[in-house]
Amino acid sequence: MKIIFLDIDGVLNNPGCYAKASGTMTPADPGCVAVLNHIVDETGALIVISSTWKLHGLIFCRERLLEWGVRAHKILDRTPNLQAKNKTRAEEIQRWLDDRADHDSIESFVILDDEANMGHLVHRLVKVAGYRGLIMPDAELAIAMLSEASA
Repeated sequence: MKIIFLDIDGVLNNPGCYAKASGTMTPADPGCVAVLNHIVDETGALIVISSTWKLHGLIFCRERLLEWGVRAHKILDRTPNLQAKNKTRAEEIQRWLDDRADHDSIESFVILDDEANMGHLVHRLVKVAGYRGLIMPDAELAIAMLSEASA
């Protein structure tokens, strides 16, 4: 199994989307969604939400991403919320990996995020420029990373 740990703000949306925000939720950039779908289509990867959006619940995230056109059947899970314990997003991702009963079935993973603070997992990060969101060169790097073992 291949996994994409997905941040949302700065990856699927960007400052151009903020003017279109409704309430506290910013809509996605359709181009960024298309790029994410390209990664999923090319690799068969499943999505795990690592964004703070996970605090709204997995069902909310699935519904919102489906509205945006993300391949919803590919959204597997969300990382645990360890912010109260002052843990980083990288530590939340590592906990998710460690807690998987089928850990050996994870062939590879990539982190799509606009933040660089990924600690020991930085070698699995595709750092997206938050001012523009996910673009094809990011996708090419993510596909290459998902095509190699995560070890």
